[in-house]
Parts: sequence; C-alpha cells; structure tokens
Amino acid sequence: MIGEDGTTGKVVEIVPAQTPTANEKDYTWEYVYSPKAQSFTVTYVDDTTGEELTDHDFTLSGVTDRSYAKTLASDKWDYATAGYKLDTAKNATDPLSELSGTFSAQNAGVTVYLTHQTSTTTQTQTITRTINYLDPTTKKLTSLTQTAELTRTVEEDLVTGAKTYSRWTTATWPSFTVPSVAGNTASQTVVPAQVVKDGDGDVTVTIAYTKLG
Repeated sequence: MIGEDGTTGKVVEIVPAQTPTANEKDYTWEYVYSPKAQSFTVTYVDDTTGEELTDHDFTLSGVTDRSYAKTLASDKWDYATAGYKLDTAKNATDPLSELSGTFSAQNAGVTVYLTHQTSTTTQTQTITRTINYLDPTTKKLTSLTQTAELTRTVEEDLVTGAKTYSRWTTATWPSFTVPSVAGNTASQTVVPAQVVKDGDGDVTVTIAYTKLG
C-alpha cells in the first residue's frame, strides 16, 4: 500500500507486500500519522520605491492544523508608525487580517504592498503696507495698515521626511484715496492698488500736504 509520510511528505510504501503462510496468525498493522511541517513567509514591499523591505519580512513555521495567530501577532510589523499605509490598489485590506490562523497545505507566501503616508500643512506670511498722513490743520497723524496674506502648502513624506512645496499665492493691497484737506494739496491723491508676491517686503507710504498759495 502506497501513502504519504505525514512528517516528510514523501511517498512511501506504508504496508509492505507480504505472502502469508498457513501457519501464520492474524496480525494488525498500526500506523500513527504526525502533522506535516508547514511554513510561509510574509513580505513587505514599498510600492512607492519598488523595494522589498527585507528588514521586516518574517517566516511563520509550524505544523498542519496548529495555530500561528500568537506568533503572527508578535512578528507582524506596525508599518503605520513608520509612515506607511496599505497600497489599496493592490490590497484592499491588510492581507494578514485575512489569514485563517492555522497552518494548512494551502498556506502560501503573503505580500503586503505599502505606500508612503503624507501630511499636508499650510504656511503663511503677512506683508504690510502702512500709509501715513498728517492733517496740516489738526496736526493729527493717521496711520493705515494694509495686510496681504500669502500662503503655500507643504506636503511631507512621512517615511523619508522629504517635503514638497507649492508656489506661494499672491495678494493685493487695495487702493486708498487720500483725504483732501481744504487749502492744501496732497503729495498724491491716491495710493494705487498693488499686487504682493513672495519676496516683497513691508512698505511705508508717507503722504505730505502742502499749503496752497
């Protein structure tokens, strides 16, 4: 009789051929099967770079029908803390969560595909224009401050720490009509609107009045 050795998996003759004689008594062959050795490997792949993350690969080893759940729980990598996330284009859910928990002949290697997590923040800068004018009659100094707020986004790769910056936005200081003072003429009647961009600095505009005549 031919069968499979439960330990080695090899095909062996488990009941040898035999020619009985008239003087032989009945006898019984008893065979005990041991569970077959099983193992499979868990592999992590960084799909952003295409590299296998060999420092975190591991192999689960045991025998048929024995549980590997405890070993899996201790050996699997908490990749989220390292800045990774599942590549949902290749694995909709974590393939390790889909495992049965016990070894069987159907066990096969598992590959977990990952991509990099990113975080996005916003940077701002404020550039001001101050318009000063002195009323020649009351001697009252008036200061008007106009602000232009520029922003840009910063996307950081949480695995590598690399940062990608967007362009700074622009803003506009609005035009300002200088108040008229009877009997006086202003150095300029309107402070024009002005587009403000990254690299511009704060500006001060001083309006002077000159008495007519």
